[in-house]
Amino acid sequence: MGNGYYKIDFQSGNWYIGKGNTTRMNNSANRLAKTYGDKVLNKTHFPASNTAESFKGEAKLMRDNGWYKGHPKSYNKIKSPGYRLLNGKGGLVGGALKFFNMVFPIELFQMRTIYDPCTGKLYLIHYTQSPWSA
Repeated sequence: MGNGYYKIDFQSGNWYIGKGNTTRMNNSANRLAKTYGDKVLNKTHFPASNTAESFKGEAKLMRDNGWYKGHPKSYNKIKSPGYRLLNGKGGLVGGALKFFNMVFPIELFQMRTIYDPCTGKLYLIHYTQSPWSA
């Protein structure tokens, strides 16, 4: 999907915030304008260095715009997965890391944030040694 996050403002005063490159932003703008019959007034894209930073930027932008589920001016239906990163939760499960339905001791990893497209979750992961070594 590409890195970055964006905000789309509509004629009604409603807005939408998403994650992705400019192509995704334009596709979202067209889809929402057609769905709601609402003209796009402005599209703003913010670049990000990686997926985790994209999700964090999306979540921060949602938070800064006062998003909550059911917000009367937002076309967003769900909270950004980046909220977990902003709150420091990542993919930690107790003292372990759950990744692709496997749980590893957290000592095996240096902290890096990644996105698991199979589960739609963000994880902190980076091997420092193989979890299968003796």
